[in-house]
Amino acid sequence: MEDMNYICPRLNKHLVMYRIFFVLLFTATASLAQQSKMEAERLKNIQAKQFWLATGTGLNNHFGLLGVSLEYKLKGPWSMFGGIGLGTWGSKLGVGMRIYKQYPVKRAFSFSLTQASGLTDIPLSTNAINPQGIVVDTTVAFNLFPVWQFNASWMRYWRLSDWCRFYIEAGYSFALSQQRTKNFEMITPGYQPSQLTKRVMSAFQPGGITFSLGFSFALD
Repeated sequence: MEDMNYICPRLNKHLVMYRIFFVLLFTATASLAQQSKMEAERLKNIQAKQFWLATGTGLNNHFGLLGVSLEYKLKGPWSMFGGIGLGTWGSKLGVGMRIYKQYPVKRAFSFSLTQASGLTDIPLSTNAINPQGIVVDTTVAFNLFPVWQFNASWMRYWRLSDWCRFYIEAGYSFALSQQRTKNFEMITPGYQPSQLTKRVMSAFQPGGITFSLGFSFALD
């Protein structure tokens, strides 16, 4: 009898612990199921959005240093977009398409065709070869010619709410225009660009590594 009196409290203690464990397990499972249901509902809500207005900044992207773009959902994982903005080579226009892994969040692949308009009679401080053939530091005027680009990039979207996303973009922009040293001209009479100026202007114009970030907002 003494052994039974010793064993029974221990059994009761273990039964209580098992009950607590299963209650906690059931509660956690129910909570996870509820969270999964709510997440599915939120995803369904944001997937119903078809029009997105984005604004942001970046380098060699489809709308320049500062701009806006409008995106429209097509069938399946596809969408199309167009953007306008300002860059280092004048105004910028771009159109393109995206394919999503899970529209309109997570990962997407984007490709676009853009044009940087160029600028005319822009004064820049640089070094140049003067009429006497001497390299001097001075201010001269440039014409910057239009440059076409083909952009391919990877994008990552984070949902901030049912109507707002944050994104980052990384990729590469291929210049489709003529040789980079022929996309500009120095128009100050008697002056010619030095080799250093040619290298700087070539690096300064559109094309190369793409990076951008910004926000997009649902319009419907």
